[in-house]
Amino acid sequence: RKDYVAAEGGIAALRRVLRAYSTYDPDVGYCQGMNFVAAMFLTFMSEEEAFWLLVHVMNEEPCRMRGLYGEGMADAHRVLHVAEG
Repeated sequence: RKDYVAAEGGIAALRRVLRAYSTYDPDVGYCQGMNFVAAMFLTFMSEEEAFWLLVHVMNEEPCRMRGLYGEGMADAHRVLHVAEG
């Protein structure tokens, strides 16, 4: 098994950012789809900046994306219901 901390490259950086977030917010952890957000951040900034921006968009206005990825995905259901209406 390759050590993810020492690994180089974009996928390794993405893995570290997502693993750090899942440790930072264990109630949400990791959910498919977060990788697209974190990967976009990594194309423009360092791993640390991408991590803290992910923390911000998950928890702060105007984004508050945490509910899209949390258990039950309550906000995702609400957004999809509005889109159907």
